[in-house]
Amino acid sequence: MKAADEGMSAGFGTIENTGDHDITVTSVTSPASTDLELHETVANESGAMVMREKTGGFTIPAHSELHLEPGG
Repeated sequence: MKAADEGMSAGFGTIENTGDHDITVTSVTSPASTDLELHETVANESGAMVMREKTGGFTIPAHSELHLEPGG
């Protein structure tokens, strides 16, 4: 987690799916904040990289990992 006294912050890490079936992460919770969202970094219509909420969440294939990292 990146600490911030005010405004937005960010959390990064790796989520490992050790199961035999794909899973989809659709939300997150933390006692550190009441307002958390899943985002991805994508190019907008002018080509600039922007963050947007990840509709539908992130699917992690069986026996795979999802890396949540800056710019990802």
